[in-house]
Amino acid sequence: MLGVALRGKTWVSGARSSSSTPEAAGNAVAKLNELELRGSMLKVVPASTDEQFILPFPAVKVRLSWPRRPSKGVALVRCAEENANFIINDCSGLEIGGKFIHCDLSTKHKNCIFVTGIPKDVLDSELSNALRSATKRTIFDVHLLRGESSSDLPNSTYAKALMKEIAPFMPNKQFHADSFRVEVFNPEMKDYMMKALITFNGSLHLEAAKALDHIQGKVLPGFLSWQKIECQHMFYSTLSCPGRVYSVIKKDLDSLLRNFKLHKGVSFKLDETESGAFRLKVSANASKVIADLRKPLEQLMKGKSISHPGLTPNLMQVLRFRDGVSLMSAVERETRTCILYDRQNLNVKVFGPPEQVIEAEKKLINALLSFHENKQLEIRLRGSNRPPGLMKEVVQRFGSDLQGLKEKIPGIEVVLNTRQHTLLIKGSKELKKKVEDVISEVTQYLDSEGRMIGQLSEELACPICLCEPEEPYKLESCGHVFARHA
Repeated sequence: MLGVALRGKTWVSGARSSSSTPEAAGNAVAKLNELELRGSMLKVVPASTDEQFILPFPAVKVRLSWPRRPSKGVALVRCAEENANFIINDCSGLEIGGKFIHCDLSTKHKNCIFVTGIPKDVLDSELSNALRSATKRTIFDVHLLRGESSSDLPNSTYAKALMKEIAPFMPNKQFHADSFRVEVFNPEMKDYMMKALITFNGSLHLEAAKALDHIQGKVLPGFLSWQKIECQHMFYSTLSCPGRVYSVIKKDLDSLLRNFKLHKGVSFKLDETESGAFRLKVSANASKVIADLRKPLEQLMKGKSISHPGLTPNLMQVLRFRDGVSLMSAVERETRTCILYDRQNLNVKVFGPPEQVIEAEKKLINALLSFHENKQLEIRLRGSNRPPGLMKEVVQRFGSDLQGLKEKIPGIEVVLNTRQHTLLIKGSKELKKKVEDVISEVTQYLDSEGRMIGQLSEELACPICLCEPEEPYKLESCGHVFARHA
């Protein structure tokens, strides 16, 4: 899995992103995370400039907002013309925020009502709920009039204030990076509300609900008196998968989504992106509902990681090459699943219906172990950890055809590659281990100069009779010494 960090203005594969807002960076991350590169999913991790962290957990998100422009204490209510006077009668004198409001029909538009006397710390949603609760007539829209924008604090100040309020509700109050993240968005000039996104660990739905209840309608330290927090009552979570994965999970995914329709307050949207990936967004009115709905979706869309004691890192490297790719493709065809290999983490995931995933896992593990069992073992006789002359000693001991080694270890197939100084071995794991033990034993009897320990120096020994020459004869041209009687 390839990782790319995005921070502010971003360079990815030589291409520069001209956007510097958090939303633009987030959109770039979402699009890049849908891409598949040579059978592996591209993993792009945004790097925050506000000391925030991308969390490696099933996420449940909620949006917050608070006013950035003060209320004028006046609102415009739009309704059907025939209902205007009824609404005025029902709502006039209604107490909101500790004060009584007054309603008048607009002199310009007979389908509009002016509401005055509204306390300046009352939110749009609070006013709307109060008016709609006071009358049975239909209200189309409630618009609270606001003044000029106040001077906004830095996003980091807002974020720290929110984190300080939420952290006490988390399991680990001091190190809350594993529990939630806060992101405050830059407002546009015309925006009258500041917006933020809180991403909670999906397993902490109860803690998240308590934290949100705590900050709902609260003015946080550093905020102005009329800047009350408003929590969105809808939680949502997003999952995505490549087109290859979607093709094998479609039937089971459709079944899950049909069941979602039976849950009150739950909605979802499944889209195919420009890159051919599929993105599912699920919304609900409670964090626990989202957490419960996400579990089966994750099992399906995130796949199952394969693990086995025999799948060593060296063996997993096989999947990078042609033989390994062929193994995965064969298992995919036989089980009608999708298999993705993460080269960076040496991890394999299988996607598909649960029964077929289990079958694919068994087949792939067996295929890899069998491949490793039958793979030709290569023992190098030359290298930094080998004494010089090892190949020569092996030949002297077992013969140029290594017949002595074959007799010593029956059933082994061994070939000497003299050019590369290697032994190529075929056989069971146990037989290969015996050959490695024999070569290690031979290595122990050679010193750092390649001589047998206790053997005469080549300068003193006759190369013909291998004994110390009593009457040595030395050749003038090369200096080699021979026994005169040899």
